[in-house]
Amino acid sequence: MWLKIFIYTANLCFEDNLEDSSGTNQDGVWDTVLGSFVEGYQGKAADITSASFSIPHNSVFGNLDKLTLKVWAKSNEVASSPSPTNLIRKTNSFILRAGPNGNFAFISFYIYINGTAYSLANWQIAAGTGLSQWHLYSATYDGEHVRIFFDNEMVGELDATGTVDGNTNVVQIGTFDGALDNVYISNDIEDIDKPVFYDFSPQPGQTWVDENSAVTVRVADTGRGVDPSSIIMTVGGVAVNPQISGDSSDYLLTWVPSTSFAYGQTVPVSLSAADNAGNTEQIIYSFTVKDQTDTRPPIATLYAYRDDPLTVVVHSALSDNEDGVVPNAQMRFSTDGITWSDPEDYASIKELEIDESVSSIYARFSDTCGNWTEPLSFALDGSSNQLIALNASWY
Repeated sequence: MWLKIFIYTANLCFEDNLEDSSGTNQDGVWDTVLGSFVEGYQGKAADITSASFSIPHNSVFGNLDKLTLKVWAKSNEVASSPSPTNLIRKTNSFILRAGPNGNFAFISFYIYINGTAYSLANWQIAAGTGLSQWHLYSATYDGEHVRIFFDNEMVGELDATGTVDGNTNVVQIGTFDGALDNVYISNDIEDIDKPVFYDFSPQPGQTWVDENSAVTVRVADTGRGVDPSSIIMTVGGVAVNPQISGDSSDYLLTWVPSTSFAYGQTVPVSLSAADNAGNTEQIIYSFTVKDQTDTRPPIATLYAYRDDPLTVVVHSALSDNEDGVVPNAQMRFSTDGITWSDPEDYASIKELEIDESVSSIYARFSDTCGNWTEPLSFALDGSSNQLIALNASWY
């Protein structure tokens, strides 16, 4: 067992003693009854079933802008209601409490900031987890938020600002029916945020992906940064080695397949990365490769109005779930449905010059693969600036 107090760097390893191994003379002292040492979460732990110990007062334990408390604990008690089981306590500065509560665990944290006591608790966490097993209880204050954690999962939060009150009280470790291990006290906030994956290409769930598409994604971490050696990517169930560029705050992962994906294939992708504080994120998603041949035309909607007796303005919109409508979508027009204009690049707004005698306009649109819609027609009523209703359905 070790105890780390990074406010004034003390390390109590609890290997059969309470001596400080950091050289700063922050030795723990048994309070009234000598405790014992048992097998712990790592190495030895302090059995405080009938004992507790303290770290003598030092001014650095007060007037803090930030605070982190962490301790591994294993309870001997099965209580029908919460009992006052202190893990780490500096009276009128901060108190971390935890223990069993019937079939649940509970954790509570009291912190005194600028003379005001803030209390945060969760009385029903981790049903059926077995509190005779080791669990990690934590509390943090970052100058803006008070938070409590159970096994590294946040289970409570409230807002607070100011400085943690200082006094001459000792830091007491344990009035707890059980054992404690790896106690951690710091005047800083530990990085507990996982890396974030974003900016996927292809997008998760995307369809009609090119068979030669590269797979790219970014992974960022605002704390200690991403550990590049921790990055694991699989594509199609096979481990791959993506090219990694950027820096630890924001890496770009790029993997280019050596052979084409199969047409119509659904490709699973899994990603895992850890930051330099040991926080790990894992995600799984998939995309679907296009069919071998796109034979479906786009979906077109349009309306038109006569701007003047010799001009019609056509507004249109295209959508296509396969190869898409850009960059090679085209359109063509007719006044009789038989003779058509030459294909031209698609534009959502098109002005047509026509004779006054023309009574109908026809339009067709194509997607990137050259699949053309059936003719869409609408009738002209001869009036100026008049919205013209669509007379035909569209594909």
